[in-house]
Amino acid sequence: MSPEQLAGSTVGPESDVFSWAATMIFAASGRAAFGEDTIPAILNRVINHHPDLSALPQSLRPLAAACLQKQPGNRPTAADVMLRIVN
Repeated sequence: MSPEQLAGSTVGPESDVFSWAATMIFAASGRAAFGEDTIPAILNRVINHHPDLSALPQSLRPLAAACLQKQPGNRPTAADVMLRIVN
């Protein structure tokens, strides 16, 4: 879940971008982006911390970091993500 979902704010496509990046971390590492312990601890990390991106290829780390910004307006759009991946 994105930080805005946890806060009960309006959820839009930016939340999907956040979730995409978290999924890429799981695909690359086999580990959940924000941990696998207690739900309160995981939710705290989603809101307040950044996940370890080291399992991702170096070329994808800046994009994933941008997608995982805590403020939805600071994340790239899905179209921007696609363009950055294919270019």
